[in-house]
Amino acid sequence: MCGIAGVFSDNKTQSKLFIDSALNQLKQRGPDDFGVYVDELVSLGMTRLEILDPVGGKQPMAFSDRFILVYNGQIYNHLELRAKLPEYLWKSHSDTETLLVLLVTYGHRILNELQGMYSFALWDRRELKLLLARDPSGEKPLFFANESHKLWFASSIDALKKSISTKLEIDHNAVSAMLNTGFIPPSNSVFKNISTLKAGHYLIYDGTKLEITSFDETNLASNNNGTSSDFLSVLSSAVQKQSVADVKVGLFLSGGLDSSLLGHILHRHIGTYDCFTAKLHNNPRDLQAASAMADKLGLKHHQIEVKDSDIESLLTKQSAFFDEPFGDSAAISLIAMSEVAKEFVGVCLSGDGADELFAGYEWKFRPFTQSNARLQKMVPRFLNRSLTQFMRMISKNELAQLFATTANQQLYSKTKGELFTAYLSRNYINQKYINPDWSNLVSFEQELAHLKLTPLDQVLEFERLFYLNGDILVKTDRATMGTSLEARTPFLDPMVINFAKISSARSKISWKESKIIVRDAYKKETNSEYVTRAKQGLGGPVAHWLEIPVVKNRLIGLQSDPFAKSLNEVFGDVNLNQAINSSSQFKWNYLNLLLWAEMRGIRG
Repeated sequence: MCGIAGVFSDNKTQSKLFIDSALNQLKQRGPDDFGVYVDELVSLGMTRLEILDPVGGKQPMAFSDRFILVYNGQIYNHLELRAKLPEYLWKSHSDTETLLVLLVTYGHRILNELQGMYSFALWDRRELKLLLARDPSGEKPLFFANESHKLWFASSIDALKKSISTKLEIDHNAVSAMLNTGFIPPSNSVFKNISTLKAGHYLIYDGTKLEITSFDETNLASNNNGTSSDFLSVLSSAVQKQSVADVKVGLFLSGGLDSSLLGHILHRHIGTYDCFTAKLHNNPRDLQAASAMADKLGLKHHQIEVKDSDIESLLTKQSAFFDEPFGDSAAISLIAMSEVAKEFVGVCLSGDGADELFAGYEWKFRPFTQSNARLQKMVPRFLNRSLTQFMRMISKNELAQLFATTANQQLYSKTKGELFTAYLSRNYINQKYINPDWSNLVSFEQELAHLKLTPLDQVLEFERLFYLNGDILVKTDRATMGTSLEARTPFLDPMVINFAKISSARSKISWKESKIIVRDAYKKETNSEYVTRAKQGLGGPVAHWLEIPVVKNRLIGLQSDPFAKSLNEVFGDVNLNQAINSSSQFKWNYLNLLLWAEMRGIRG
């Protein structure tokens, strides 16, 4: 795991200064080693967190005198891919060498065969072309800026800022989305001058022309009848591959279904290990479940208590670790866990992705159990929850379930497009707060509309591209890399993603339960039913945290800063104050936005 940076420019002196500055910003992502390559047109740099083959994986890595690679991530199937080149004499067991040789041999055509998380840059000295690419789930970040026949890129916006010759300009449309949702939409960055390379895309630049192309091929739904045994086999293979490292491997154990299933599979593969659970005063049942599982498997269980007295310092660390403003309160718990985990392991597995792939958010996805359901638009959220409870009760009777399904089809028939629009409207667009122009913030909405997906699969794919990519994976990457810890996500293995994409709706969610196939796999793995509890996750009690005196006073002080005053001018004093006073989550997002700006000296 690394941080990477580079520049395509004919100003060699300026390029070297940029690389030195960028690597200094990226050292937390890779404190174990660093390397720099400089020629007349391109400068590349990397900081390395040594996880696999510390000697053989040194970067920048060269192939003959033509190709140079800097790379951040992990290719889990890299040894399997070496079989494509049986005559090649490999010099190491590093996935960096595998990636370089495959790129030299196959070019960007190999990207669809890579199973892993990554962002990388490959410089071709003969063709004078720079290739950048980012993994299909967007687990590893990559930002770039293009101006005056120059291209800068880095794993962090903070590493890029000083390279921009024109004044950095805040994208207030993206900021308003962050104030509503807690995160900057993944198609944008917080600055207008800096772009995000989208997940599943590659970029080619030759000093004049810049081309960006998608390589993530969305599979069409095919009503896969794969069994829970098939799914367990695919997930087990992902866990096995992702538990390979030259350092100790552990687990973030929330006590929920996803991490608990991973925990049992990981124990089957490697035996005992360290696991880490956040202790919040609003998650006692999850903590009990995690403790029970750790005791059953004989794991070394670390319970990290997040105290009120810790919140201000954790907020400060978050504003330092996160290069864009971020409001998901789960980041606080994850930073606390990552700091402890780093003392015991080098890698931690995480259950990220299962909810977006297998319909884990019941209140969001249950209305799409029938292809023409209209509940998401017709029924307010609190009634939707009540209806869900009622449907669960009558679903115990198959005849009642059939009647309910038929009634649902007749009463709420609507087209797929209207369903999807209603979903976006309810969950993202029609917020009561500072409302952004969403047209360019959810740019893949129109792309999804043309795919032959069921309404449920369309919504799940949107959540994967938008919420998972923009919130969950940003949280995991920045919180763990800020403490120099590597996180891996078996549910986002391409084989698992593909299994989910082609699985039928009935294997994911019904009126009776959610993540059906995941629950069935848990039962097969453990020989026991998963005990369903109210979904909690790592999210903290933000309303309570905001009332902690030191946090409350910090917000009051920040509101008199020039940046806060500039937001009043952009959004209007009255509108902003109404939003802050109407929602503790909005207020928490606002606090984190101000802390982020203060940390970077941004005044407006």
